[in-house]
Amino acid sequence: MALFESYLLGLAASATWGLTEKTAAAIVNHIRTKHPKLLASLEAAETTGDEENLRNELAGLLEVAAADGIIEINDALISAVRSATFDHQHGKICISDTEISAPTLITGGQDGATGSTEIGGDTTLSSAGTKIVMRGNAGIRISGNASIKQN
Repeated sequence: MALFESYLLGLAASATWGLTEKTAAAIVNHIRTKHPKLLASLEAAETTGDEENLRNELAGLLEVAAADGIIEINDALISAVRSATFDHQHGKICISDTEISAPTLITGGQDGATGSTEIGGDTTLSSAGTKIVMRGNAGIRISGNASIKQN
């Protein structure tokens, strides 16, 4: 997994919200438990040295993980080709006045999470077949291992 972890750490270094090595490790662990098929493909790419296959497997995936920190997303337009996951873990994610779209969109915590996600303002969460639209004072608060999965 060294190639895959190095790739994630490279992404972390260029991320504008200051993704840390701890958060990258949490993303790797999330992929190990929630996406074993993807992990098998990544391990095959590492074994053969086929970095192009690795890039293709990761294309279109967005994983945002708060670890034990805070991520604030305001006035943004975020789109992912394959999937987007916003996992508060033991920290906090705040999303407002933002439009997020992906074929599969997961917002909240995974198993063992103690953090929270707050979504408000003029925010839209869209997946391939669902849409949640909030206006004005509307909002959603998710805590612990609760989550919303949109397909």
